[in-house]
Amino acid sequence: MEHDKSIKELNLEIQSMCNKIESLKALIEKAIIAAIDEIAKKHAMNRIGEHCFIVRFSDLIGSVWSPYFYDWEKSAKIIKKFLENKPPEQWVSFLTKKLQDRKDKKIVIFEYTKSYYGCRDVTRIPVSAEFIELIIKHLQ
Repeated sequence: MEHDKSIKELNLEIQSMCNKIESLKALIEKAIIAAIDEIAKKHAMNRIGEHCFIVRFSDLIGSVWSPYFYDWEKSAKIIKKFLENKPPEQWVSFLTKKLQDRKDKKIVIFEYTKSYYGCRDVTRIPVSAEFIELIIKHLQ
């Protein structure tokens, strides 16, 4: 058959797709790093260990008290996990929809469900809406 591709051609196509995926992952990585740099200037957080950091008390007044909300590295991992199975050309629209669906103007909630032994465990993780807006800005 003339439309059959050789194994070599298929391998080249697969390699090309893998390279494109890696470049898109690098793009989200750059956007997140830029957003972290920008938001860290506005909201100071001093990391004193891998799982420990200091937040100014004035930043906590009238705001979220969850440590996830202030840990930009953790927020970045949560957002990457959210985007990981979505088509890269729709990342901005998925994040924009997350922003539109929020109930609180400062927070976007990401939910993760684990099922084991007939039980469901739902974890709700708050992420700064401002942080997501910055990521969208850097992705565009």
